[in-house]
Amino acid sequence: MTFVHILSIIIMDVRLTAFKRLLDIMDDLREKCPWDQKQTLESLRKLTIEETYELADGCNDPLDGADGCNDILLSSFVSLPISTSFPISTESW
Repeated sequence: MTFVHILSIIIMDVRLTAFKRLLDIMDDLREKCPWDQKQTLESLRKLTIEETYELADGCNDPLDGADGCNDILLSSFVSLPISTSFPISTESW
């Protein structure tokens, strides 16, 4: 096994750990945050459309575009537990 291969495995492990932490945070918010608990797919629809327009407007500026991508991703993660009707589980990882 080469050094590059080992380094790739370590980096992937760090990324998966960070992603699992994000999913755990989203589950906690859905469970404990009053704002998150009130949200439905319909209530998030308007926000997601608005964020999509902001992303499209920011495509000419790398910083605005990256910010728009982040907002769209966050909107997706907020919507995911609602659309699946159960908490996101990473226990099988």
